[in-house]
Amino acid sequence: MLPREELMKGENRDSVARVIDQADQAIRTWEVVLTDFLSPPELAEAQQVFSRLTEVQLVAWGGYPQAERQRLGIARTEVPLSDRS
Repeated sequence: MLPREELMKGENRDSVARVIDQADQAIRTWEVVLTDFLSPPELAEAQQVFSRLTEVQLVAWGGYPQAERQRLGIARTEVPLSDRS
């Protein structure tokens, strides 16, 4: 389990909480999990929060290059994850 309360200290607590839940799922199942589309502030906060963790990796995916809203692909660090699908 990820340190939920420690990670949820920013402005976008609800969005970060959902991303934490999905990261826990990725850790448990050893599968890549995709978030819903996140706004730029939500995306930036989630990336900043997860940059401190070594258990999971994140990759931003969008519908097209430079898309404003993007999804996050979340996986264990041992699972291959790239921005090319």
